[in-house]
Amino acid sequence: MFEIDTAGFFRDLEGFLAAQAPAPLSPVDRAARALLQAWPTRDAFWRICGTEVTGVEVAEYLVGALHILERDGWHQGHYQDHRTGARCIRAVLLEARKAGYGDFDTSCLAERVLELILCSATGARTVLFVDWNDAPERTFAEVKALFEDGIEFARLYGPPPNAAVTVEVVR
Repeated sequence: MFEIDTAGFFRDLEGFLAAQAPAPLSPVDRAARALLQAWPTRDAFWRICGTEVTGVEVAEYLVGALHILERDGWHQGHYQDHRTGARCIRAVLLEARKAGYGDFDTSCLAERVLELILCSATGARTVLFVDWNDAPERTFAEVKALFEDGIEFARLYGPPPNAAVTVEVVR
């Protein structure tokens, strides 16, 4: 008679199947996939405000905004706590423009990058970062991670300086 080690067989099978499964995508990679599906060309995303903005410019803007957030603190409920100086995400992004980290177009794209990251992380079609900021369960660590993912996304997937404008016309 043969003795079959069924427990060992299933353990080995589970290990084999786990090794075959693709690694889950990060929010940054999911956002890139969503971006490529949403527009005929990714360059269209970076020109939604009418001027050419590079991924590096958006990343630098978000780095500046994150610096302000870490320096002044994070806040929920309204733009700023005037006693402590802490700000919500919207106020931090506005302050970054005032501080010279970028212009209006760059700030619009920075907002769009954050919302794209949130959509990819939650699976929702639309997530407004102002509402996400004010969710009662939200933490500063999550807000910081959102900015860090946005910075990484902009650097990896934004167009480089002097990128050729390529827009497909679909008739």
